[in-house]
Amino acid sequence: MRMTVHVWCPVIAEFAQRPADPCISERTACATFFKRANQSGIILPCRQGDRKCSLIRDSGSKCRGCRYAKCIEIGMVKEDKDVKENNKEDFFSEISTEFTKRDSVNISENSLLERMATEYALLKEDELVKLHNLERIPHPTEQAYLTTHTTALAAHNIAAAEICEFFLTVFPSVKELSHEDQRELFRLHFLHFLIVDIAYRTNRVWGAWTKYSYCSVLMCTDIQQPERWIGVNEGGPKRDEFLESIRTYTDLQIRLILPSYLNANFCEMEHLALIVLLLCESDLPNGVADRCHWFLENLKKEILEELHHFYTYEMGLTNYSTRIGNLMTVCHTFREGCMNFREFFRMHVTLFDVYTTETLMQELLL
Repeated sequence: MRMTVHVWCPVIAEFAQRPADPCISERTACATFFKRANQSGIILPCRQGDRKCSLIRDSGSKCRGCRYAKCIEIGMVKEDKDVKENNKEDFFSEISTEFTKRDSVNISENSLLERMATEYALLKEDELVKLHNLERIPHPTEQAYLTTHTTALAAHNIAAAEICEFFLTVFPSVKELSHEDQRELFRLHFLHFLIVDIAYRTNRVWGAWTKYSYCSVLMCTDIQQPERWIGVNEGGPKRDEFLESIRTYTDLQIRLILPSYLNANFCEMEHLALIVLLLCESDLPNGVADRCHWFLENLKKEILEELHHFYTYEMGLTNYSTRIGNLMTVCHTFREGCMNFREFFRMHVTLFDVYTTETLMQELLL
């Protein structure tokens, strides 16, 4: 849901050959794309400009405008429903009910990596950018805005709800676990997702980690000058110490994560696989770890089998042990990075009275 990575849905050609079905929107990944395109309010242009882009999966075309037009053509209908606010109470209470009610995607034809890539799509951060009048950061091809502390928190609340939907859709077998275990796995998944996304997006857009770092889909922070995005009232009387703690944390994470991450030179599919591996290698409490063991073992087996297929048939590699080794190494360093972030967040709550009203973020990150 957060990195703009696209793998075309393998059933789109089938949709074009059959009449509209009222259950389509509950059974396919294409319906997820259609729903989010409508919710985003963004007009999707044709990449070629002639509305004739091929929608065959292996054609190389990734035109969302033509894909949306095909959805309309085959009879998909917009749902006229209000989107709920995702506060702490609604968010976590809905997790329990959604696992028992939702069966929204027919996943029989989609691999795990394909489901992940399909779900990694649209967010509505453009509304926050306009609302807070964020400063546009110059870049020749990408939208990037210098965020404020307040806006970044609002973006993370949006991300929590969207990543929850991603989690439910991509890992449907998790519904066989208890609600308590589902929540614990999601809590870990949320931070893993954010850390990988920040690294991927920052590296892809900015290359060197010397000035800006993404903190969400459209928003960046100034690594060198946290005072540019931290409000003058944040941190209270210890504001200088607060800003210094941000600089120290940033330097620590860059020195920990970047060397192995940049050396690995991952492709987009390896970034998706990294998210799954991070979840599989999570440090769960003993009781939860025992109950979730079968789920995580099956998930790890599935992703390793798909990586074997990807390396062998998509990349044409006969020996990919180095790439698997790089994935596991980066997985280890990212796990350390996640632990560092939790300590960093806890320090800001307890020492600087920051995030004290952000109950959702505390539930996810403490």
